[in-house]
Amino acid sequence: MERESHGFTLIEIVISSVVLMIMMLAILGTFDVGQDVASLGSANLSAQTMSTRSVSEMTRALRQARIIGMDATGMWIQFQVPVDWAQVDSDGDGTLDSGDGDILDGADNIEWGAGDNLNWVARYTFEIKNPADPADPVNLLVEAEEGRAGIDVNGDGDTDDTFTKGCLREYVWDGGGTLRAHRYLTPYSIITTNAGGWGGDVDGDGVADPLFARLNDAGVQDATGHNIRISFFVFRVANKERTVLLHPTSIVETRN
Repeated sequence: MERESHGFTLIEIVISSVVLMIMMLAILGTFDVGQDVASLGSANLSAQTMSTRSVSEMTRALRQARIIGMDATGMWIQFQVPVDWAQVDSDGDGTLDSGDGDILDGADNIEWGAGDNLNWVARYTFEIKNPADPADPVNLLVEAEEGRAGIDVNGDGDTDDTFTKGCLREYVWDGGGTLRAHRYLTPYSIITTNAGGWGGDVDGDGVADPLFARLNDAGVQDATGHNIRISFFVFRVANKERTVLLHPTSIVETRN
């Protein structure tokens, strides 16, 4: 009497293992692709949000400002905005506690200042982590970093350039030159192509562009121009192979 055999043969086990391995690899590949897409989307959204917020804030302030100073390389811009400063005693307690509802003094001149105070001064500045050593690797972004695809930041046809990275920061001084407030407008994910000598042409006119530049009405850089161009790069690392790079630009007509 013959006995029936049960279980799998060695060949069946091998074939099943191969099929299972192929299925697992396909599932993991799909998962990796999904993670890459999600990572890239998150980095892009983060960079878009930061660039929109910072550029909008600076544009709004500079549109009503008078420019009182600018770094020769365009790394900072100093300004004042109209303030409501002709103080009045609004509650009758003998203390001047609020403005008079306009930005003019008794002679109908604009009351210039910053931080809601007369004669104060504000400054937007590009700041690196180690100003004592601009060549410190912590301050630099190399286009072809190890483990990344490499990005041609300045459009020169290669990915071998090095750029200064830092943040945008706002400072406010009182009329006597004492620092009263400061805050970060962005984290350290801003690239400027002009600081420290690492120049780059970001608008295609053949000239290395500063973060802040004065323009005349024809759009040409002019030290006496009353238009301000804000121009920089924002970067966000999505994963080890890809980096999101945005280039927000804004041209603002100021009061002087």
